[in-house]
Amino acid sequence: MEDVLADDGEPLICILEKMLLAPRQSSNSQSHAIFRTQCTINGKVCDLLIDNGWTKNVISRAVVQNMQLNTSKNPNPYKISWVKKGMEISVTESYGVTFSIGKKYVCDVLCDVVKMDVCHLIFGRPWQFDVGATYDCRAHVYAFEWKGTYSFYQDIAHAELPTGLPPLSNIQHQIDLLTGSSLPNLPHYRLNPKEQNILQGLVEELLEKQLIQISRSPCAVPTLLVLKKGGSWRMCIDSRTINKITVKYIFPIPRIEELLDQLTEEGVHMDSTKVAVILDWPTLTTFFEVHSFLSLTNFYRKFIKNFSLLMAPVTECLKSKEFRRGNEQQLSFEAVKKAISSAPVLSLLNFDKLFIVDTNASSLGVGAVLSQEGKPIAFFSEKLCPAHQKCDNKTLQYINSQRTVNRMHARWVMFLQRFSFTIKHKPGSNNKIADALSRKRILLAKLQTEITGMECLKELHFEDPDFGIIWKQCHEEIGGSEYMIRHGYVFKKNLLCIPVSSWRPQLTHEAHGGGLAAHFGKENTLQQLQTCFFWPRLRKDVFCMVDSCPICQAYKGGA
Repeated sequence: MEDVLADDGEPLICILEKMLLAPRQSSNSQSHAIFRTQCTINGKVCDLLIDNGWTKNVISRAVVQNMQLNTSKNPNPYKISWVKKGMEISVTESYGVTFSIGKKYVCDVLCDVVKMDVCHLIFGRPWQFDVGATYDCRAHVYAFEWKGTYSFYQDIAHAELPTGLPPLSNIQHQIDLLTGSSLPNLPHYRLNPKEQNILQGLVEELLEKQLIQISRSPCAVPTLLVLKKGGSWRMCIDSRTINKITVKYIFPIPRIEELLDQLTEEGVHMDSTKVAVILDWPTLTTFFEVHSFLSLTNFYRKFIKNFSLLMAPVTECLKSKEFRRGNEQQLSFEAVKKAISSAPVLSLLNFDKLFIVDTNASSLGVGAVLSQEGKPIAFFSEKLCPAHQKCDNKTLQYINSQRTVNRMHARWVMFLQRFSFTIKHKPGSNNKIADALSRKRILLAKLQTEITGMECLKELHFEDPDFGIIWKQCHEEIGGSEYMIRHGYVFKKNLLCIPVSSWRPQLTHEAHGGGLAAHFGKENTLQQLQTCFFWPRLRKDVFCMVDSCPICQAYKGGA
């Protein structure tokens, strides 16, 4: 069972009249209270009221007008008179509200639009009936099953803790203190009368349930109260002085990698429940959500090829003081979720067989794939700092034959001498295992700064005679690995595909005679375009353009 607390965020600002003008004294009793909480609609926090005696689900017209929601006609219009004092209200519209409470609970409810000033939303019997809600009047709590969660944990989740401690077992836990240390005996923190009564009540409740007992030990540490989101209080023990004199736990914890090496099954795959949580993760809106997403996905980085490069735009937003999410961060967020959903099953390593490590480096980061017999065992990726981005990976094949090396170089040479290996440089055009995602991102960033209006290419791919079918196959994940979609553009390997449009002659003209180009010949112009772009009949288009260039005809006598 999960406690779903009220949402906290940007509130919805509407004008609401006060129904009760006479002041009322506050009371801790729940006997006259109506269940109130807060939910989120379109990123705005709204007040939600649940009423057992109300026969409809309604939403305030102020919410509809403020958020500019599109309503529909109510098939069964009616009139009410008690919500808005002194007038009768006709209910003729309805709206399907999608709201959320917390990070997990999301629900769609059909509500009637009512001009009211009680709150933003009122859920009555229809919503309670649909979700099968059970209301505890004294605890003032609604409980219902959502996606099987309640029924799955119902046998171990109790509304109240059982009385008494569990039976004694053969193994008893004890805290070992450092030899010669003195036990702390500290006074309690100062509390006001209200906090003192709350703390006394918590202690008496624990004593009554026999979960604690009166201590006569000379050791004493203080307690303090922490206010929870729901308005209740949590008692916390300040054990810092005890922790300072406690013998640290020094049992060697086995590494996850070593445990995986000892497995004897077919392979290693990710936990399906964790994958489902990642795929259902909502859009990142705060630094806290980014850290939570990184913590969960980082656990599975060995399954994902070039994980650091995929996640780089998301981690970049953590460097700023204010959270800013752009299109690049959203594309990175979706790319990571897609990569996790299609992650391969990793093979178990065999120390009797040859290991192959394929690496890929760019100005953004490095990536590596450890494999045996063509099957991946683990992936590694790391984003490079500015100093490491200047390194040349081609020179690594001469690392053992260089005569003069610096201190860091010598340290790595000594480490690598422990292994028997052979280094072979593989050009980027032949390196198909280590994905060149970073090269595509750098290419797009470079082109978008040099050429304006490139965003319109995304709209041309879908109906293009050359790439329309390829676009559809890439979206449906059909066909070979030669084509792929990255950041909304179609790529053939590392080349940006240009659809049939005025872009083809414009790019050809720019490569031949635009900017600093000196009206290269056919082959040089073709080579300039082939470093970044691809389209069918590219060679023919270049040759025709160069042959028809008036400057080349006049001054060079033909190209």
